[in-house]
Amino acid sequence: MGKELLTTVVVGTEQAEATVRLESDAVLVSNSPLRRKVLLSPTLRTEAARHGPWLVLGELRVRVGKDVEAWLSAIQAPKSVAQKLGLGPGMRVQVRGAIPDDVKALVEGSGAAIVRSAKPGDWLLAAVSSPKDVAALPLPPEGGVLWILRPKGPDSPVPEALTREAARAKGLKDVKVVGVSVTHSAEKYVWPKR
Repeated sequence: MGKELLTTVVVGTEQAEATVRLESDAVLVSNSPLRRKVLLSPTLRTEAARHGPWLVLGELRVRVGKDVEAWLSAIQAPKSVAQKLGLGPGMRVQVRGAIPDDVKALVEGSGAAIVRSAKPGDWLLAAVSSPKDVAALPLPPEGGVLWILRPKGPDSPVPEALTREAARAKGLKDVKVVGVSVTHSAEKYVWPKR
């Protein structure tokens, strides 16, 4: 989701300024004595409410202001991983590397077709699991998209900085990062507009 703001938060009777970030599975409160991670359980998503400009999540209240409805909607009806990736019926995706079964099922379940060769406008999903894989990154077709699928986490053999540097060196522009599973993230790269 990636919504973030510097604002006032209230927990019980305590109030402080904080940075608040809305992630797909949690609300993160940082840079504050009220620092915390509030997991968005199904119950909390259902019970989330608006009180004027305030977002209410159990004991946590966040002053969101004019965007409170957008935050509430993102919490109560989050986008699916396929929607975050932009996958849908009729799309063509060429796969390179070893794609985990759950990611393959995600692509196929969205209605997209996995194809052997890419045409202009198609997607390229490249799985990398080592720096050697990153060095051999393929380029997407003209007008297409490159999604780099890599193991996530602080101990990943392929950190995001490495893939971003390699893709930028090939002339691509990084657009976003999506957590596609418990074990993998996907980074989106496109050709810059001329």
